[in-house]
Amino acid sequence: MKKNLMLLLSIIVLASCGQQPDPTINPTVEPTAEPTVEPTVIPSEPAPTVEPTTQPTVIPSEPTPTVEPTTQPTVIPSEPTPTVDPTIEPTQDNTPEPTIEPTQDNTPEPTVEPSPEIEVSTPYYKEKNITHYLGSDNDIYRINITTEGNAFPVDKENYVSGSLNVSEQDSSKILHEEMNMRIKLRGNSTFAADKKPFKIKFDSKQSLFGLDKAKDWVLLANYYDKSNIRNYLAYLMANKLDNLDFQPSSIFVDVYFNNEYIGLYLLCEQIEGKPGRADVEDKMSADGVNSFLIEADERAKDEYAGFQGKCYVTSGGYDFALKSPDADDY
Repeated sequence: MKKNLMLLLSIIVLASCGQQPDPTINPTVEPTAEPTVEPTVIPSEPAPTVEPTTQPTVIPSEPTPTVEPTTQPTVIPSEPTPTVDPTIEPTQDNTPEPTIEPTQDNTPEPTVEPSPEIEVSTPYYKEKNITHYLGSDNDIYRINITTEGNAFPVDKENYVSGSLNVSEQDSSKILHEEMNMRIKLRGNSTFAADKKPFKIKFDSKQSLFGLDKAKDWVLLANYYDKSNIRNYLAYLMANKLDNLDFQPSSIFVDVYFNNEYIGLYLLCEQIEGKPGRADVEDKMSADGVNSFLIEADERAKDEYAGFQGKCYVTSGGYDFALKSPDADDY
């Protein structure tokens, strides 16, 4: 094998030099020619035979479920319950508690001079102006009206004669005994309402609920006010003002007409130019100042058409009626 390899190399060298090999030369006999220098060939390492590796068959396994770690509750060890020997009586501590004497402050308190009292003169009509009145049963009073022949007033001009008294809801508890009076209808827009307002005129001056004596009183029906409180609040606020010389009192009462209940009413003082009410002067005062009681009334021109000096119209077109004093005095 080695000889054949060397012969093959010689042939390759000769061929590269342009010489043809001698066919008479026995390939098995080495020529006698001068020895040639053989190139050193370092045989390469044979490539290792790589056997194919068999890939193992992987069978997918079921996914492992994720298990959340459970939180173990923290257990706080309780204090061991002391063992009480029933045969041993508890020791009583008879040591007296120390007495703490309060610290006495000898600093003198500052002297506060009292502020001078401000005298406020309250008019008599404000002291007696009643806006709330209940009986001993904590309920409102009732007015019992009785008319001759059980007649009911039908207009604002003609009075019906009768009498009235004031009692608690228990009609046997009388506040004001029977008083002779006359009664008629009143109002403008409320005159035509189903629940009628009234004007009462006593035969002589009477004091109701401690108010100043007067002949004329009013029972407001408040028919168009379902709360029954708007007029009451208006009078109540007016009572708080100091620049008004007079404002009507208002007292809620139940009204019975000839023993028949007709509803909740508001008893008020009639607004008129008289002592105890709107006390206007009857004549011109010494300093030449006139006092008047006038009423804004859009019906004044019709109501006082034939009365000279009773109705006045402003430049803005508002109608006013002179209520007091009488125009004949001027």
